Amino acid sequence: MDNQNIQDSNLAQIKQFPDKNLFCIEYPGIVNNSEKAIATLGGPQKLSQIVNNPTESAIELNFDPEHADISPILGEPVSTKNLLLKISRKVKKYSDGTIEELDDEYNNWNVNVVGLVDKTIRFRGLSNLQYSLKPNDEIFDFVNKSKTLEGISGDYLLNVADKIKNSYNKNTSIPLPITIPSNFPLLYNYKQSAVMKETLVNKNNVLVPVVELLQKNSSTKYEIIKATFEQPEYPKVHPGGPEIHPEFPNMELYKFFKFEEKPIWFRSSLEALIPPEISDNIDIRRACFSKVAFYMDSGPWKDLWIKFGYNPLSTKKSYIYQSINVRKPILKEQDIAKTELTTGAVLTNRKANLDILENQINSEVNGETLNIFNDDQSEMTENVDNQTVTKSRYHIDLLGSEYGIVFGTMQLCDIKVKKIEKILQYPEILQDSCTKKSGWIRNSVLEHIKLLIKEILEKALEKDIALKNTMNARSLAQLNSQNINTKEIDVESLFNSNTFNENEPTLTLNDTDNEDE
Repeated sequence: MDNQNIQDSNLAQIKQFPDKNLFCIEYPGIVNNSEKAIATLGGPQKLSQIVNNPTESAIELNFDPEHADISPILGEPVSTKNLLLKISRKVKKYSDGTIEELDDEYNNWNVNVVGLVDKTIRFRGLSNLQYSLKPNDEIFDFVNKSKTLEGISGDYLLNVADKIKNSYNKNTSIPLPITIPSNFPLLYNYKQSAVMKETLVNKNNVLVPVVELLQKNSSTKYEIIKATFEQPEYPKVHPGGPEIHPEFPNMELYKFFKFEEKPIWFRSSLEALIPPEISDNIDIRRACFSKVAFYMDSGPWKDLWIKFGYNPLSTKKSYIYQSINVRKPILKEQDIAKTELTTGAVLTNRKANLDILENQINSEVNGETLNIFNDDQSEMTENVDNQTVTKSRYHIDLLGSEYGIVFGTMQLCDIKVKKIEKILQYPEILQDSCTKKSGWIRNSVLEHIKLLIKEILEKALEKDIALKNTMNARSLAQLNSQNINTKEIDVESLFNSNTFNENEPTLTLNDTDNEDE
């Protein structure tokens, strides 16, 4: 026998799938009589409807079809791709009914595919509290006769009370109706626990079902250290040590976080610094920076991650890492619909009680220009509905990536608006003590910066809404032919103005600007 024949003899026998589709019912019970079991499911006619009708939602299983008061349980038809196998081998049968198995050496198991099971009924519901009276129960007999008024005579009514009294404790008692909350079946959508598995274990030559707990997938455990603004000391090192995973045996691998450049970060910014080749597991990624930084739960650095050993309350230089939050305005539908390109985006209802900015902040320094952005006023293009739309770098979608200002939470050190950068350079904006509300920066200054950011974002948002409304009303060709002035809502002027205009909210710096007394 050559090598090819030896290899072929070691291969399993190729089986042909018969062209037969089967319907399977996972019956929640022991079936001794198939006809009675089919009757509990509604009979052959009901099963035919389930097989032939793909929209059939559920099938009812009545363990006692004769009693309509017993609530059924529901079985749900699901699509499956299972095979029904017939496994057999030869045995010796004797006339007295005994069976003798042949030696395994000369008697192999034969496995044949009977058909493909493409639909299965599975019962994952729970039966309601049910009860059934015995047919000879006096109460049960009285209730049935009362429904039809058959067999109820004068003598029966005279004796029925005595019969019920004498049958007390001899038959099943009727439970209180309140114990049955509903009279119709419910689909509970019960599913077996994903961490539990039922297996058969051989005990004394008997297969016994045993439920075992599966081992959970190993995941990297990490502990996030949190700190509050009020606590006297901030953590200097993670209590669990540097080792968190075999892939990260020492702290040298965490240098990609760049905490040496900036000691305080957003979580999303830290995750963006992790090299993608290290791991895509979110637990491992977060476990990495939980070993080198702690989470600030309150104060001016709320929701930020601070490097272990760094105390922002001990140095005024940490003011530049403070967070600032600007909420997106809620626009009414009628206001959005009326917004057009010819409408000026004026910030109305400005109620902030801010003072006039001192001359040393309003004036230019050494003749320097106060242009908010660089001279490179590049634009981006985008294809919308097969039309090329030019996006200015002042577009609402680009302000976050280009200039670090968004609706939401920002860090002052990430803001690239020149006017705000100039304000942050003056030492007069700082106060002697760090407060929970505004940190090292005077509250009036922080509110002024927030209002400047809000004005830029709201004008950019209004310009974007106006552009979308006009694009919906007219084609791009009509816009070009009519030469509509898209600069009337002038976001660019907010960035490139050389001075603070007289209508702009300004503030003053004084020694009494402390809001957290």
